[in-house]
Amino acid sequence: MELDFESIIKYLDFVYGGIENEIKEIDSLDNEIKTFESELDEEQFNYLIEDKRFYFESIFPNELSKGIFISIFGTFEFRLRIAHKIVYQIALLSIN
Repeated sequence: MELDFESIIKYLDFVYGGIENEIKEIDSLDNEIKTFESELDEEQFNYLIEDKRFYFESIFPNELSKGIFISIFGTFEFRLRIAHKIVYQIALLSIN
């Protein structure tokens, strides 16, 4: 099954939507820290929030972008190869 550009865009919308939802959840946890009671002290809790925020704001989008770039490049290369074969076949027919 060929991956086309429309599929890539739909995938990006879906994944980035999930990342945005996670960031909103992190923000709501961060805002509620004063009312949150747990076995963790405030400093440990802040560290966990910042660690999770780092992954969803930096690492995950960066890794996603790398994968999408490779998908786009592969799709472009595949279509270019097909176009090359068609042009080559046309050239062969015109020579004969």
